[in-house]
Amino acid sequence: MLLGLVAAAVLVGCGSEKSTPTVKSLRITPESFSLAVGIGADVTATATFSDGSTRDVTREASWSSTDAAVGAVSSEEGAAPQVRALAKGQTTLRATYSDVSAQARLDVTDATAVSLSIEPKELSLAAGLSGQLAATASFSDGTSHGLTSDIIWSSSNEAIAEVNASGLVRAGSPGEATLKARFGTLEATVKATVTAAVVTSVAVTPGDASMARGSTLMLTAMATRSDGTTVDVSNEATWSSSDVNIVSLNKRVASGVALGGARITATFAGMSGGTEVTVSEAAALAVTPAASMLIEGHPSQLHAEATLSNGRTQDVTASAAWTSNTTEVAVVSMTASTRGQVTPVGQGSATITATFNGLRGTGQVSVSKLSITSVVPTFQTMEDGVVSFTARLTKALPPSARLRWRVSVIRHNPPADLHLPPTDSPVVGQPVRYFSGAAGEVADRPETWTGGSETDPSGAAYVGQEAGFEVVSTGLQGAEGHTYSFRTRFAIKGDYRFNVELFEVGAAGGLARIGDATELSATVGTMRATDASELLFFTASPSAEAQTEEEAFPQAFAVRPDGSQFRQITHAPTPFFSPRDVHSEVIRSPDRKSVVWVDGRDKFGGIYFQGLLYIADADGGRVRRLTQASSLLCGERMPEFSPDGQWISFMRSCMRDPYPGRDGVEFTYIIRADGTDERRVLISGINDMPQPSPISPLVFSSFSRDSKTLYTVQYAMAGVQLWAFSLEDGSARSIINFSVPGQERASIVRFPMELPNGDLLYHYWSADVKSDTWLERIRPDGTGREIVRPVMLGSSSELLQSLFTLSPDGTKVAYTERDPVTGINTIMVSNPDGSEAVSMGNPPAYFVRRIFWAR
Repeated sequence: MLLGLVAAAVLVGCGSEKSTPTVKSLRITPESFSLAVGIGADVTATATFSDGSTRDVTREASWSSTDAAVGAVSSEEGAAPQVRALAKGQTTLRATYSDVSAQARLDVTDATAVSLSIEPKELSLAAGLSGQLAATASFSDGTSHGLTSDIIWSSSNEAIAEVNASGLVRAGSPGEATLKARFGTLEATVKATVTAAVVTSVAVTPGDASMARGSTLMLTAMATRSDGTTVDVSNEATWSSSDVNIVSLNKRVASGVALGGARITATFAGMSGGTEVTVSEAAALAVTPAASMLIEGHPSQLHAEATLSNGRTQDVTASAAWTSNTTEVAVVSMTASTRGQVTPVGQGSATITATFNGLRGTGQVSVSKLSITSVVPTFQTMEDGVVSFTARLTKALPPSARLRWRVSVIRHNPPADLHLPPTDSPVVGQPVRYFSGAAGEVADRPETWTGGSETDPSGAAYVGQEAGFEVVSTGLQGAEGHTYSFRTRFAIKGDYRFNVELFEVGAAGGLARIGDATELSATVGTMRATDASELLFFTASPSAEAQTEEEAFPQAFAVRPDGSQFRQITHAPTPFFSPRDVHSEVIRSPDRKSVVWVDGRDKFGGIYFQGLLYIADADGGRVRRLTQASSLLCGERMPEFSPDGQWISFMRSCMRDPYPGRDGVEFTYIIRADGTDERRVLISGINDMPQPSPISPLVFSSFSRDSKTLYTVQYAMAGVQLWAFSLEDGSARSIINFSVPGQERASIVRFPMELPNGDLLYHYWSADVKSDTWLERIRPDGTGREIVRPVMLGSSSELLQSLFTLSPDGTKVAYTERDPVTGINTIMVSNPDGSEAVSMGNPPAYFVRRIFWAR
């Protein structure tokens, strides 16, 4: 997890005089251009100074080109410099500022524009307001470019809507006009509608504002129109100050000139609104945020916050001067649009200083470099020639990282005859060939497929010739220790070598490898794995730092019951702040068409940190809330599908429950899979009594195989009961009651399970006699109680085996087995009596919360 260190300090007083900072380096962005003839593009030159600050010097730099006939940097008076592509070829652009130079490459192609589009597609404005249009051209080489000065704009009726050379539209009188963009022979149009709504009032924010002397404050003017809508007119309004000697104005930007107060007024369409602005002296300065460990190459915004003499605070980032004491580690921007943004350039630590009105605030920034290592389990030959491997991050990835995996595959012993018919070729699985056998083709040449997500890929990626490198998970961020799983299907048997590399995608699309390449080997034979039609889901915390279940954040994993195809199917947030915005308890409907999970995206309160139930199609589409509980008061967990797929049971915990007079209680519910007919499971005399009668929660519910009965566990102060609740008439009967002498503190751990013959299987555990723990079975009428298998205990009588879950056919149980020394969990599958136990592997988890079988 990336957690940083930024120490903020406040120092009052002026330091000694310092010499004027000198330019240390200059950078052009982007560092390379690829443009079609006749196209222009924006360019930026940024200078880094000896005090660690950076500044945009694009307009001040002098520009040149090694071949001005191919391309150059031009600038009209008052306009920012632009790169112009003049003729096909290549040239080097150079910027020089204060005797320091930088270069950028320009490739000019002969691609031609094939289409033109405008955004937005339609424009609706009130009279007197403005809107911006943007034109984009698509070219014959598949590229597209936004066009600015290359476009000729026009309007069919300038009295209604007028458009200038940069695409800015100003609304005149009510009506409709057609706006046209022309680029060469290409044209595109949009409709502009000017409404008849009139302005009825103007309001200025912030109201009753305070600002520091020497600082600036951005003001906003919002106009309310006769049709009830509001619109920002800050740029169109006329601004005035009652005392420019105290607060001066540059359009909507107020500057605190001297101590005192002034009224600022904005006028638009004959209506005015204002606010009082008080200018005070700044008394203290601090740098925020207080935590900032950065990854090399990934900028982060710092802020300077001034405490005023009247006790208020103000963000003075844009008014402060910023410096860095170690330019080899981090530099900080002084450009107006990005002031205070720190760019980490090397590993180490740097002190970032903000100075304002003689006050100083400092922040300590630590910078590290991202790297990976591959952790590869033994390759397994899977059904249809599928093999898998994993790569594990040793550093966390920032959310802004753009990554690309590259997997190169080389086959060392290709088939002797590539022209064999599919039925005779030495293949496993589908007889798809990687080589055509054409003359001159090298049969064992490297087969490299690259691609993937341009954000942070996570989950299982399928590598194949046809689909390329496809990331099939929606995970976005990667955490330290997070494992990325890859799978590839081979059509031809043989010995293969893999090269696995991780690249960071630069702003211009270039790839920079992170860490070293990892080489793996695998043998693909004709052997197939045993037929495994069932999939085992489980949820666990991949955080090795979590010491309690409350600190853990659950993620969903899947594995075949033969131990193959292990993968993570949800993503872990980075950085991690609380057990929210995460997935847990993933289950699948019996018909395989839907997936239900507990999701923390709506959690802002409630209890148990559990989240609310969501449902989606099996392919991840149509994500929607299943229930409508209050996310502020309630949380839901333990979902379970009925075998016929009609019902879903779950438990809801609320701080204040709508049920009369009940606070902080738990109830079991059932709901239709389409989100209708939600019902609370009530058992007479157990949990249906009003306040103040004590009631018992019903938890860990599971359905009978015929979907007519819900088995649920009642947790009482003295003794647990197992109930059978009828879904047909709402009646209930007790199967077993542990509230008898000697068993008052006996319990059923997690879900009861129905065996094929109708008997119930459950995990029995006694809090009084902790050695009494086993899998136990009982007949539905409460007779025939017997021990099926013992459950392992640790030296302190702690449970080492738990979360027993019965397979759909009732022949196997899955469970977790914890190593008493390392605390590492292993997912196990065995017969109900414990025989023929097989390890599914070690999930990257300290806490496993749920195991679920799905066909």
